[in-house]
Amino acid sequence: VAPLLVLAVGAVVGWSQGLPGWIPAALVVLLALSPVLAADRYRGLGHAVVGGYLVASSGSLARERSVLERDGIIGWNLEQTFFQRRAGLATLTATTAAGDEAYEVLDVPLPEAVRLAEEAVPGLLQPFLTDATTRHT
Repeated sequence: VAPLLVLAVGAVVGWSQGLPGWIPAALVVLLALSPVLAADRYRGLGHAVVGGYLVASSGSLARERSVLERDGIIGWNLEQTFFQRRAGLATLTATTAAGDEAYEVLDVPLPEAVRLAEEAVPGLLQPFLTDATTRHT
């Protein structure tokens, strides 16, 4: 959706302001590349609880992997953007008092995010859960 909006805005601005013709062409190329980048970003996602660690991977052209000691997690944040909500996904953020202080596990199905948080630090998220959080309809 975002590349289509950029293409539409670029075409309107280009037409109304008399910008060079290569700008809409560049936007079309970007639109064509967006599914490739989306697939690459999807392949870069991953998370697991391994031993005493939470491992989270993400990124498209530059991959990033965070390995966080489970004992260092002091809180959780669950967030959903407009588009994540429609897809049933969420971003789970582990908060710590060290390092970057927040480590994100991106685009996880909401029930999986809750399960992962509970597996990594049992009981920490439990007081804040409702039936709507633990199941997705």
